[in-house]
Amino acid sequence: CLVLGTEALRVAKNREVFINALKELGLQIKIISPWEEGKYAYLGAYFAVKPKGRVCVIDQGGGSTEFVYGKGLEVENVVSLPFGIVNLTERFLKNDPPTKEEIENLINYLSGEISKLDKDVDTLVGLGGTITTLVALEYDIYPYDPSKVNGKTLTKERVKYWFDKLASMSVEERKKFGQIEDRRAEVIIPGIAIFWVTMELFGKEELTVSDWAVKHGAIIANFLKIENL
Repeated sequence: CLVLGTEALRVAKNREVFINALKELGLQIKIISPWEEGKYAYLGAYFAVKPKGRVCVIDQGGGSTEFVYGKGLEVENVVSLPFGIVNLTERFLKNDPPTKEEIENLINYLSGEISKLDKDVDTLVGLGGTITTLVALEYDIYPYDPSKVNGKTLTKERVKYWFDKLASMSVEERKKFGQIEDRRAEVIIPGIAIFWVTMELFGKEELTVSDWAVKHGAIIANFLKIENL
């Protein structure tokens, strides 16, 4: 069994302790680079939803977000930005529910970072627990069913609707939605903000959601013996 480590392990000061603990359990671990993480995310999304034209896959995690550009099976570029749902929550959202000023500061920060990206794409694809949770909310999918989530689309208007609605609630109020896991209720607001700001700045009214992500892409790459995309 091979365990893949992403941003959390790339930056963790005590990662050797964790790695050694896994080895004692008989597990192999590979800490992958941002490029590898992006490549696997792109592969997972490509085989899951078959996006058309030039694509930007947004792989949003806890400590980083990868913007992966490609067309067909070819990955052109991976841009890894050092923010995710956990570190953004810790940095910007000190109150529960967050204040108007905190939300404005979060949006302004994301806008400044995302505005620097290449926006010349035909299709946006979103990955990760935040955006799949949003699909479950929008389409009233409960319990979670990957087959019902994968390939669904979200409009910019509805992403903004859910952002405003959930940002106005406390963590405990968000937990009342069956689709939102307790731990995600604490960090979902920055996650939604990443997707909404990206759609706004890229001029896209719609985003396609993939339930397949990095782990699926890694399996596909290994099965197809894909080393370089």
